[in-house]
Amino acid sequence: MPRRLRRSLDGAAFHVMNRAVRRTVLFQDDRDYDAFIQVTLESLKRFRIGTVSFELMPNHWHFVVLCDWIAEISRWQHWLAGTHANRWNGAHGLRGTGAVYQGRFKAVPIQHGLSLVRVCRYVERNALRKGLVSRAEDWPWSSLGAERNNCHLVPLVEWPIPRPENWLTIVNSEDVPSELDHVRICIRKNWPIGDPDWQRAVAPFAGLTMKPRGRKPRAR
Repeated sequence: MPRRLRRSLDGAAFHVMNRAVRRTVLFQDDRDYDAFIQVTLESLKRFRIGTVSFELMPNHWHFVVLCDWIAEISRWQHWLAGTHANRWNGAHGLRGTGAVYQGRFKAVPIQHGLSLVRVCRYVERNALRKGLVSRAEDWPWSSLGAERNNCHLVPLVEWPIPRPENWLTIVNSEDVPSELDHVRICIRKNWPIGDPDWQRAVAPFAGLTMKPRGRKPRAR
């Protein structure tokens, strides 16, 4: 996320993620997953963040969160990643050997409505998409897996919109390539996720820049 976090987007939803440096496997066993969950729980007591959904993957993680203040996202992520990296290095005997994460986290606003449904589906379908499980809810290190097993790894807040009643069916259904591409492009380019007009309107408030696609024709 850019460093210029100046304004408030009260009640906004965000997709937040970070990835290990050099494809390092962050979560080698259950102890690594449990340790990250513990750091997450501590972070949620310190910062005003509401978790809608999440998924931990072997070398990265995703959160969909609600937050009243944009700057709180940055403070939360600095504490979470810094604390986890320090503890991870200590647990693996690697203190002083370099960074754990590849760089700054990515956090982009999500438009309430269909876009939020698609992003939550993208997050909770990740392990299934990668072939790690046969059904999305079988992945234990996710909001969907925790819900299925009735174990609340991370406290979740109510969606700001009604969650579809057939949510399991939706998450386990095949990806729609155009929808998947849109989410991935927005995450990669740090663009708000939503309709084009909403993206352009929200980007300045979130300190994000949306560069126009293609080149302008030269004047003759």
